[in-house]
Amino acid sequence: MNDLPILITYIKTGDGGQELKYSLRSLTNVSNFNKSVTIVGEKEPWFKNLNFIAVSRKYGYPYADQHIKIKQALEYMPETFIIGQDDIYVTEPTIIDSYYIGALPTDARTPHQRTKVITRDKLLSLGLSTLDYESHTLMKVDRDKLRETLDIIQADKNRHHLQFRSIYGNMFSIGGEYFEDRKTRTKELPKGEIISTNFYTEELDKLFPEKSRYEI
Repeated sequence: MNDLPILITYIKTGDGGQELKYSLRSLTNVSNFNKSVTIVGEKEPWFKNLNFIAVSRKYGYPYADQHIKIKQALEYMPETFIIGQDDIYVTEPTIIDSYYIGALPTDARTPHQRTKVITRDKLLSLGLSTLDYESHTLMKVDRDKLRETLDIIQADKNRHHLQFRSIYGNMFSIGGEYFEDRKTRTKELPKGEIISTNFYTEELDKLFPEKSRYEI
């Protein structure tokens, strides 16, 4: 098992990056992590012992903003690495690989689901499968394949709405493990080996009370 670095895109938050802070604390539970973290985007004053790549925010297009940040960071990443997010927490020892949560939807009730429908249509136009890799988890990726994915997305007229994880996963037939998404919209944390929040809650401090090496 090769230990891998982790890349996280980040936009500053009004609370000083509390979710990110606890997400970094949770990385001690990633069994195939080599302790090297790269943050691309904006910086918090408490950052310590991590690699930082400054990239200005692209307002109004959150998915495109993420794509731009990741693509710039690829220049500094090894052949294989893990992509994380600032609101994802690993609660027990886990080997990170690839996860899907079913099939991409055919209709939409929310703007986020609409991006999934657009992504599904793009995959079908390429003659590809339509598994949904938009789980709130970390994901192991290949740098060059991810660059190819982002090139395809950024050349598309719907580039502001396409979801890179699902394009990547289906284009390269990565398979993976079925995952029941553990995203909460409340202060109460869900149960599971990988969970996600919608905002900071004091429950995170109870779950991860010890400072990480990435914070002052």
